[in-house]
Amino acid sequence: MFDSPRGATVTASTDCKLWAIERLAYRSVIGELRRRKHEEKTELVRNCTVDGKKFSEIFDAAQLEDLVIALKEERFDPGEAI
Repeated sequence: MFDSPRGATVTASTDCKLWAIERLAYRSVIGELRRRKHEEKTELVRNCTVDGKKFSEIFDAAQLEDLVIALKEERFDPGEAI
């Protein structure tokens, strides 16, 4: 994962199929997922409103990016107190 071979042994306790993914493919998939999540957060932040103005009208691009980077996702169950 971090440009070094993994020094572990895995022993199956039952018959199984082992799947593997090449490092480049893994990094590509993870990179794409991160990019999509970043775009989703950016769109959310740009469209938040305060006093009828969107954040994109209040903050410049660098400030919006700082907000996106600082944004943490938390999920709540329906009816759960926040």
